[in-house]
Amino acid sequence: MKLSYNWLQSYFDEKLPAPERLGEVLTFGAFEVESLDKLGTGDTVLDIKVLPDRACYALSHRGIAGEVSALLDIPLKKREDRVLPESADVSDADIGIEARELCTKFIG
Repeated sequence: MKLSYNWLQSYFDEKLPAPERLGEVLTFGAFEVESLDKLGTGDTVLDIKVLPDRACYALSHRGIAGEVSALLDIPLKKREDRVLPESADVSDADIGIEARELCTKFIG
């Protein structure tokens, strides 16, 4: 998985270690960092080998940020609570099951 160092930094208030050091921490703590590619002067991309048993959370920047937080004891930024819009009035919805043998139960 390709991981942007700058994007990863956006999950933390505290400054992360240099990309090379972060690569070492990840390699010795959880994942194999296969390569570090510098993109000009702006960013570094870490290519991380994610094993199948960790794919459920580690195939995202947020998942890797959680691992980095645990390995380096650096807290993640607090997530802002998102307010969901009030649900639409669906009392007038007309739902019918045309083939009861194919759909024995409908919950909405």
